Amino acid sequence: MRNYIFKKTGITKILMLFLFTQLFSFAIIAQVKISGKITDEKGIGIPGVSVTVRSANTGTSTGPDGIYQLIANLKPGKQTIIFSGIGLKSTEQTITAAVNSEHEVNVQLFPDPM
Repeated sequence: MRNYIFKKTGITKILMLFLFTQLFSFAIIAQVKISGKITDEKGIGIPGVSVTVRSANTGTSTGPDGIYQLIANLKPGKQTIIFSGIGLKSTEQTITAAVNSEHEVNVQLFPDPM
């Protein structure tokens, strides 16, 4: 009986440690909302522009009016957002991600003469 109690206590400690580390791992990830509008040199929204985060495997594209919204789990700190489209010069913007932060990033893209 005594060994059973010690074994059960050991399993409980391991389970508590596991749960604690899982909670801690969620604390170092920031859910970030990034939204905005991509326009051309005339201020008209550009559809189909790719919006990606350099350090993450996440992205989206603009709608028919050039508006986009991206919700991503990112590490807190500086993050680079890349805007690119066919026939357009790519551009990058840097944001500072924090837990539950929201960023509005509006960008103007220009034709790429290649």
